[in-house]
Amino acid sequence: MSLGEVLFAAQVRMNLANSHYMQGRKAQALELIRGAVAIHSREADEVNHADLLLNLGRLQGENGIDDSALVNLRAGIALARQVGARQAEAEGASFLSDYYEQRGEADSALFHFKRMKELRDALFDEERAAQIAEMKEKYESGRKDVLIAEGRAQLERRALTIKAIAGGALLLLAAALFAYRAYRIKQRGEAELAQKNAVIEQQLREKELLVREIHHRVKNNLQTVSSLLSIQGRAITDEKAKQAVNDGRLRVKSMALIHQDLYREGDLTGVRMKEYVEKLATSLINSYDSSHRVTLACQVEDISLDVDTAVPIGLILNELITNALKYAWPHGRQGALTITLGRADDGLHLGVKDDGVGYDPRATRSTESTGFGLGMIKTFATKLKAEWSIRNEAGTVVELIIRNF
Repeated sequence: MSLGEVLFAAQVRMNLANSHYMQGRKAQALELIRGAVAIHSREADEVNHADLLLNLGRLQGENGIDDSALVNLRAGIALARQVGARQAEAEGASFLSDYYEQRGEADSALFHFKRMKELRDALFDEERAAQIAEMKEKYESGRKDVLIAEGRAQLERRALTIKAIAGGALLLLAAALFAYRAYRIKQRGEAELAQKNAVIEQQLREKELLVREIHHRVKNNLQTVSSLLSIQGRAITDEKAKQAVNDGRLRVKSMALIHQDLYREGDLTGVRMKEYVEKLATSLINSYDSSHRVTLACQVEDISLDVDTAVPIGLILNELITNALKYAWPHGRQGALTITLGRADDGLHLGVKDDGVGYDPRATRSTESTGFGLGMIKTFATKLKAEWSIRNEAGTVVELIIRNF
């Protein structure tokens, strides 16, 4: 088949899928749209391919295939944004809003609804601007008569301007006198302001020293707790209890790293995430004696986050990295661990990917698994107003989209 015939066949399947959907036959519509995506060429028609991905994601969501629905909806939105198809991007935001509304996730549903409204308002503004330009062109021919009338009015205004200049000269003289007086007042005010600024700067320096000392003491206290847990762990013979104590020690250590960086850096309010994530991941790999078999790749944007955001992110990363080191590569296998963190239009994206055996949601957990780590991730994801997902993709992939940062 030629390219034109392939595109026509994909369009026919999409039209049939829409017909089935309107008649309530969602399963048949899903199979047809899958076939359209499979044969369609993205390079030949990127806009139509984005529409196909969005409709596939919508139907998968309505048929309960949640993970695939999210992947295809986001892929369709990303492609629509890349090629400038804002109408398709607006439709994708509407589908995502409906998806999260049906699942009771009100914050995410509201976010994507607002994004859809912004896109549609922008399209409306463009159409209105085009209509105004068309009307302006129609009336341009009638402006000549108006310009002649304006010329006559301008001559009259010039006569009035000459009269106003004389009155303006008097006003300028009065303004000069007021300006001189204001200048004298300003000089006295600047001297008083400089004195007050000196006092404020001294107070700021004192407060900075106090905050630095607080971070130093918090860091020392956390390191002390970590050492006590390490000593306690060595005295425990029960393997399950020993593992729990060690996990707690690593969580405490992840928080201590934050306060250590704040104490050493000049900025006492923000955590440099690139350096922090690299230190945390390297420390955990060394703690599990895995540096010889696990390759680490950190793709972290050089951003600074406040402590209230950095601590939950650090604890979430601690759990995800620890789980990968425990379960992803059994029997001493070699592996690669990739961590990503960066800003995007819809929030802060955090991802942890390994190339291990993969996540099986139906698998039976071992007796050592308490579920505490997963529960903690869910708790902190809620605090950060984050959407999170886990899937298999040549290993385990965990992604979070953080809104509250």
